[in-house]
Amino acid sequence: NDTVHETPACDAARFADVGDDSTFCSDITWLSDTGITGGFEDGSFQPTSAVSRQAMAAFLYRKAGSPDGPQPACDDAAFTDVGAGHPFCGEIAWMATSDVARGFEDGSFQPTSAVSRQAMAAFLQRFHILLL
Repeated sequence: NDTVHETPACDAARFADVGDDSTFCSDITWLSDTGITGGFEDGSFQPTSAVSRQAMAAFLYRKAGSPDGPQPACDDAAFTDVGAGHPFCGEIAWMATSDVARGFEDGSFQPTSAVSRQAMAAFLQRFHILLL
């Protein structure tokens, strides 16, 4: 679909560290309004911080409509470093079972590592195919 969508206005910033005059305020507002992110517990968004692989998994899971509910259960380890008790296990397991994420050759996901641009390209391309 090549439809161009208007960026929503940013009349009131949703996070303490994103002013309504911020270049990305409208984009961050959209992310919040759609439920893709709620920010951090302290009310911040941390706009200049890198996105971790676990946060990216949560973003894509929520963008997909939270197919297994808002708090997806995770009974089995999704990857060697993402056990059933991991706070993002459900979202990461969804990515794995949906073939959006394949992890690393050693069986790990490296949830707290930053998402590389090349990995993000792969995640988004696979996510796009999933939604077709």
